[in-house]
Amino acid sequence: AESLYNKYSKFMFKVAYSILKDNFLTEDAIQQSFIRIIKNLDKIDEKQEKRTRNFIGLITRNVAIDIYNKTKNQPTYVDDDYVKDNSYDISCLIINKETINRLKKHIKALKPIYQIPLLLHAANGLSVNEISEILDIKPKTIQKRIERARTKLINAMYKEDN
Repeated sequence: AESLYNKYSKFMFKVAYSILKDNFLTEDAIQQSFIRIIKNLDKIDEKQEKRTRNFIGLITRNVAIDIYNKTKNQPTYVDDDYVKDNSYDISCLIINKETINRLKKHIKALKPIYQIPLLLHAANGLSVNEISEILDIKPKTIQKRIERARTKLINAMYKEDN
């Protein structure tokens, strides 16, 4: 793992910084990426430099995008005058946050065979083929598991509403 860090850390910095444009967030992205890379060390063959570089770049890119999305959606504080002047409706935010929390609860309740591909696809932006490679499962199986996970989530949310 140390040799990977020494060899690819500058490359990872460039990938993450191109998305985040912030040194501190870029450092966070590199650290989080290495945690994911270490978890997948068995899938890395350092002799295949191009494949290793692509894999590391993909993980770094996805982590940086996750961080970017989290930081861009951070709440900004608005003064009361702004709220009154623009008839700002806070109930929409509450509904959305409640829906998100319900969805998270139902995702956690999914069996891992459905949860993992869904999260890799939806949260990390990985393609079915990329997930297939990481999990060493056929792409069609991954696609079906993602579809089933979505159906289970829709049904769970529907049941909860009725």
